Amino acid sequence: MIKLQQQQTKLDQQKGISEQFPQRQQRIQQIQKPKANENGS
Repeated sequence: MIKLQQQQTKLDQQKGISEQFPQRQQRIQQIQKPKANENGS
């Protein structure tokens, strides 16, 4: 039973990561843009 629960939690984590990745990439791009502007000025 414990092994099955661990496998399910791993699958849930993978699904959550795949869903959160696009949001993280967008946040990283937004964070990098102001930094580039500061370096340019």
